[in-house]
Amino acid sequence: MCWNYGWPFWGGPTMFIIPVILIAVIVYALYKMNENKNSDAPPKGSSPKDIIDERYAKGEINTEQYKELLENLKK
Repeated sequence: MCWNYGWPFWGGPTMFIIPVILIAVIVYALYKMNENKNSDAPPKGSSPKDIIDERYAKGEINTEQYKELLENLKK
């Protein structure tokens, strides 16, 4: 008897391949969405002053260091 009404391709291999491709696409999409969220690096195109401002705002450097770094940038 022909259980799949004349469509033999939709049987074994396709029933395995389609879910694997679907899972791979989902994993790739999740990876791309979280790629930038996990990075501590400043965004591309940030100027040195923007990076110093961000570090100061986060509390990574104190006021003295902040002023010193800005002075170094002006030189």
